[in-house]
Amino acid sequence: VAAFTATSICLGQQLQLSNTSTITPTGAPVNYVWNIPGGTPSSSASVSPSVGFSSPGSSNISLIATSPTGCSDTFQLTINIYPLPSAAFSAPYFCAGSAGTISNLSTIGGGATISSYSWLIPGGNPGTSSAQNPNVVFNVADTSIVRLVVTSNDGCVDTVINPVIIRPLPIIVA
Repeated sequence: VAAFTATSICLGQQLQLSNTSTITPTGAPVNYVWNIPGGTPSSSASVSPSVGFSSPGSSNISLIATSPTGCSDTFQLTINIYPLPSAAFSAPYFCAGSAGTISNLSTIGGGATISSYSWLIPGGNPGTSSAQNPNVVFNVADTSIVRLVVTSNDGCVDTVINPVIIRPLPIIVA
């Protein structure tokens, strides 16, 4: 009996196909033929191949298991390849002690949505945020290396790290 298991993946991950086929008598040699539309490789004779994909979508994967007597069975399973989000943001030059907004510019395609934002803002108040566009105050003139991690509704993740410049307040001499 041909059978395998696999779970949907995010683009860029390897799909591990786990062959669970059974044959009687146990231990008899079996010939396997995999058809993996859109995959690299697109076909395989391995017992449990690992496959990559270059674009999101779905793949109707089939396995044909053939016994030494020439009897065969086919099993099919559709796997989703979810799109990756693209984390991005822009920030104005901040003045020390003044509030500003870091603007999220993250995107995702394929009908997916970004479901969470995780900001690490060293030297900022707040220093972390889950807001889409966090309002931040930096009290010290410096450069803050800000990190944004975005997660899609399918659990796919992307990270971006960029410097944010905090300028000193002008000194007024009377």
